[in-house]
Amino acid sequence: ANYKTSKSVLAGLDQEMPGIEGSFTLKTMSKFYEDPMERAAYKKAVDIATQRILATIYRMRLDESADTSCDPPRCISERLSDQRSPQHRERAAEAATKSVVLLQNDGILPFNRSVVKKLAVVGMAANAPIVDPFYYAYMGGGSGTVFPGSVVTPLQGITKRAAKEGIEVISAVTFDIPQVLQVALEADVVIVVDAVSSTEGLDRDSEVAPRHLANNLQTLAGAELYRTLHEARRRVVVLLQTPGAVLMPWRRSVNAALNLFLAGEETGTAWANILFGDVSPEGKLPIMFPDTAEDAIKPNPAPSFAYEEGLFTSYRNPLAKAAFPFGHGLSYTRFSFGPAAAVAGEGCSASVACARLSVTNVGDHPGAEVVQAYLEFESAKDTPARILRGFYKTRVLKPGEAEEAFFAFSRRDLSIYVVGPGWTMQDDVKVHFGSSSSDIRQVLQLRQSQTTCSSETCH
Repeated sequence: ANYKTSKSVLAGLDQEMPGIEGSFTLKTMSKFYEDPMERAAYKKAVDIATQRILATIYRMRLDESADTSCDPPRCISERLSDQRSPQHRERAAEAATKSVVLLQNDGILPFNRSVVKKLAVVGMAANAPIVDPFYYAYMGGGSGTVFPGSVVTPLQGITKRAAKEGIEVISAVTFDIPQVLQVALEADVVIVVDAVSSTEGLDRDSEVAPRHLANNLQTLAGAELYRTLHEARRRVVVLLQTPGAVLMPWRRSVNAALNLFLAGEETGTAWANILFGDVSPEGKLPIMFPDTAEDAIKPNPAPSFAYEEGLFTSYRNPLAKAAFPFGHGLSYTRFSFGPAAAVAGEGCSASVACARLSVTNVGDHPGAEVVQAYLEFESAKDTPARILRGFYKTRVLKPGEAEEAFFAFSRRDLSIYVVGPGWTMQDDVKVHFGSSSSDIRQVLQLRQSQTTCSSETCH
């Protein structure tokens, strides 16, 4: 995406993407350069850009391809090669698993084979192929779309893992309520794989038809399906695959809900790892899930629109009600936070102020916690009550094991922006340590006398 190619190329742009044929030629661009001097400068800039591109081609020996019959730029198939490996897929599965956010859980998860004998996996996204529009279940649309050679669907991942526990899996890859209900009544637990996605150039509008896959705040399934399952006294686990925040008006009708932000080819593996307790969830929401559409910034059809919220968005807006707050994410275990203390000395010499607190796994499962540090600038005006300025993720802690969480705050961290002076360091700052923006466990008062400034950090 380039706003003005005519200016960018003169500033050093080598190649405009996505590379529409003809958009970078002198003939196309000449209308922007009426002055002969400017046109000459443009031609020189293009020559330099061409030299740099060719230098890379020669350095990578792309000109020595075994097949030189293609005529650039029509050489896509000749230049592509599969660079994937089993190690890459393992890393993809690990990243996807660590990204799962457990939103709510009444104790139904992880699955216990002594309780669960048959699972029903339902939903259009449960076994979606990698074809339009279903690839949106694994990745976003637009110029950033990447098509993997294969994908582990939720149904495939869950079925494979359930077999190891001797649990039977039945399915209905639909949101048709009679079909879903027929399958659900045969199972101990119903897993609904619900999804929504987005693409570039459009707001995600809650008014879009609920079953349209992309650019929507509503998920595919719709509240009626969840209400029907609840009335049928089915235990329900919802797996959400989303590009961002969604509305969950049905959340009180289900036993558990989890979210995964479009995780690609190992999506099904990640779900299975979490559902069966191979890994305890450790993901946290990097956004707020609003309670209603009124708690989200409204989409606007106008080509140009001024957003005037400033910093007062998400958890920083006291008027916005959250279904699940910023930073939220449950675990299969529990963590306690010890008292926080300001520290100096080793490890803090390059920072303005440092703090630490102990995190202990006081539950029954191994797990990792993300401690979040929200700063309150007590004397500042027109500033949110709390602003995230740091976080610390522990290693996977065994039950009873503890780890010291360490926070190093820079001058910028302890400052707010003031029109005119710029970034201005604050004297009195409170640090709120929590498991989420609304789950604060410890508070530490930092005063100017407690900082450990060096000449490099406090100038």
